[in-house]
Amino acid sequence: MPNRYLLMTDHEVTETRSIAARMFRERFGTDSLSDDDVKKDVENTILRYGNILKLAHENNGKSFETSEIMERGLVNPGLIAPVVRLAPSGEIAAEFMRFGFPLTQRFDNTYKSPFPDFMYNARSETVTEKNMFADHVLARRCIVPIMGYLEGPMGYPDREFLHVDYKSGLMYFAGIYKPVRDKNTGSQISVYCLLTQDPEQPEVKKVHQRMPLLIERDNIKKWLACGTSPANIQSFIAAQKAPLLAVINRTALKN
Repeated sequence: MPNRYLLMTDHEVTETRSIAARMFRERFGTDSLSDDDVKKDVENTILRYGNILKLAHENNGKSFETSEIMERGLVNPGLIAPVVRLAPSGEIAAEFMRFGFPLTQRFDNTYKSPFPDFMYNARSETVTEKNMFADHVLARRCIVPIMGYLEGPMGYPDREFLHVDYKSGLMYFAGIYKPVRDKNTGSQISVYCLLTQDPEQPEVKKVHQRMPLLIERDNIKKWLACGTSPANIQSFIAAQKAPLLAVINRTALKN
């Protein structure tokens, strides 16, 4: 299950997508994107992510120490990163949230830093049924923008693979969020976790039996605003098709 994902600079996105494009050309021939294609549209990819960052900073960026906010790099549970949600007006908004539901909330409903433990994934197939997630998926759905996620085979902690969508560069995780209160300061923040699904692509399935629930860019508003009916939410989830991902051994990026 994904518990770490990447936010990258424009140069890093270009380099990573070029590696993925070469992999796809070797496997599928001339149907894949060329290096030139990758360079042409990477500016739009960064622009979209840049807009999300800008909105998040305007919304609640001043609520956190600058050193806590992840604008690029590896996002682990407990860190703060940009998340897209629906504003009360019905418009798409963005804010910084902390990654992972603190398990201590089961007992005292407070946030305590650092988190002693996290719940960072929820199974999309049962998310409307589980007490820990049901209320939040009905009322507080979100989108987590990423450039790639890291996953390793079960039982092999030293082997790690980067999963990227080389055609679009930016991917969108389906997530849920909830407000929690800082026990020390009394201030309220939001925390989020990611929804997962069974993979169909053999290369992804070979690494792990679960993968993130990915939402196409055109379906972001539909996910955020698909109502409070468990049946409608599950119907939307079931209709999502994961993009074809490039699965890159992390050592390939270092070389």
